[in-house]
Amino acid sequence: MATSPVAGIATQTPLAAEAAPATAGSAPHIMLIVEENEGYKDIIGSSSAPYLNGLATRYVSATNWYAVQHNSPHDYLDLTIGSDLGLPNGMPYSVPMLVDELHSGGVSWKGYMESMPSNCANGSTSNGLYDPNHNPFHYFSKYAAASGGWCNSANLGTEGVLPYPGSSGLVTALDAANSPDFVFLVPNDCDNMHGDSPNAGSPCNKSSNAQLIKAGDTWLSNSLPGVLNSSWFSQDGIVIITWDEGSDSSGCCGLASPGGHVSTIVMTPGNQGAGGFTATGDHYGTLRAIEEAYGVGFLGGSSKTSNGDLTGAFGKGKPGTGSISGTVTDAQTAAAIVGATVTCTCSGTGAVTVAGGSYSFTSVNPGGGNSLVFSDAGHVSQAVNNVTVTAGKTTTESAALVEDGSITGNVTDATTHLAIAGATVTCTCQSG
Repeated sequence: MATSPVAGIATQTPLAAEAAPATAGSAPHIMLIVEENEGYKDIIGSSSAPYLNGLATRYVSATNWYAVQHNSPHDYLDLTIGSDLGLPNGMPYSVPMLVDELHSGGVSWKGYMESMPSNCANGSTSNGLYDPNHNPFHYFSKYAAASGGWCNSANLGTEGVLPYPGSSGLVTALDAANSPDFVFLVPNDCDNMHGDSPNAGSPCNKSSNAQLIKAGDTWLSNSLPGVLNSSWFSQDGIVIITWDEGSDSSGCCGLASPGGHVSTIVMTPGNQGAGGFTATGDHYGTLRAIEEAYGVGFLGGSSKTSNGDLTGAFGKGKPGTGSISGTVTDAQTAAAIVGATVTCTCSGTGAVTVAGGSYSFTSVNPGGGNSLVFSDAGHVSQAVNNVTVTAGKTTTESAALVEDGSITGNVTDATTHLAIAGATVTCTCQSG
């Protein structure tokens, strides 16, 4: 694969070209998950990726999004600093990347690398699962445990590049008091669809492409539901899944050697059912949207509007408004109820719960007095009154519905077994 810098992008000093709009209220919660080496058509419509296709249908799929180049390490840098920096020339880099901007703005962040053996680890692992080429942080001088480094013990409460803690550990970290506002997450080479054919010790060294896609889809189906049901996600959460490069050479935005058409799926509490996002853009447009959300400067290629802007896929509602979201579960089993109806006096239309029993109302005017009614066939409806909404915030209201306890049956003739219409049935459970 080519390793030359992208034409027209500064390769050594991707300074903030301009300031992004400042955001009101607390920092949003954004998670960027990067998968490997699959084109748009390899994922969307693939029978090997049922979970991802469900997400693309339920939330928002960017249908015209592209990788910047065909080179994994470069694409990861494009996503986090807006340039490939001329990699490997000039390493280690000291120029500011996205997480440095977040640090300066008081925004906490964590990078999670699956199968990485320790905080800010260097080198690959013997089984080939952790690939440092998919860790953009390790090219920088701050990738260290020394004083001032991202993995210094004094800083780990608010930032750091750490081993992925597993799906339950991730949710625990997200819902903790010191949760990261921004998360950069990379699965290992058997879980991110990349594969590890050169390494005989790897469990996926002989996997076909369809098997790698299926394995990645399964990993996401095991890892994401907890995130999407977390309070972290309900509070201005945005989860982006993208691929470093595609399987063709198509592109956009004037790129000299683009990296192909890639699937990019965006999940927020407010974009369910919003349909496809048809604007055109690339990895720089993804970085731009993240920078805009946090109100930090634009780095390198993200400063060029010709590279697109993924913000439109977030579906976060009108400025000055808030949102209401939550889940509906069965009170006895605690299982999520999919297909329950939630009505709100704040909206002219009701919401229907989706995966995890979740629902949301966006663009809700600030103030109190909102009423919600949760209902589902076979359960007793539940009302919640005086729900207060704050501008720029998400109010969480969930319901555990009790089964309605009804008794049903048929009345038939004991001899003919024919149904008897008009028969009267009384029950000691009722007064009449």
